[in-house]
Amino acid sequence: MTYKNVFVGADFANKRKLVEIEEDTGEVKKGLFGKKKPITRKVEKYVDLKKKSDSLIDGRSLAAKMDLKMKELSEDGYTVLSVSPVISGSYSSNHKEGTISSSPRILSDTEAVSGKTGYGYGYGYSYTEGFIITAIKQ
Repeated sequence: MTYKNVFVGADFANKRKLVEIEEDTGEVKKGLFGKKKPITRKVEKYVDLKKKSDSLIDGRSLAAKMDLKMKELSEDGYTVLSVSPVISGSYSSNHKEGTISSSPRILSDTEAVSGKTGYGYGYGYSYTEGFIITAIKQ
């Protein structure tokens, strides 16, 4: 028996933006002096920004890569035993400390106030980096 583990990596998806564009309907109307003018309508379409996302994978591409790799394994006489996801992630956080103080009030017997202030944030997310296919050849 021969075991084989194959990693199939996911690609990040292209960033896209939803924009409104004028689209030709294929119809024509006559203008004021008989000049023909194409009729258009506004539609929303996604436009590729030519940049890769840092958090969204291309699921269609990954499925095609998985299909190709599984066909290769099958043609080489392997039987797939398992498919396991490989999960990666990213995070960020920040915080800032400060101090607070006040002076005694002139017309009262209050004490000076002092202490610390601060704020912070943090977030994290995970994504499927790819899959490990485990196969066996008998």
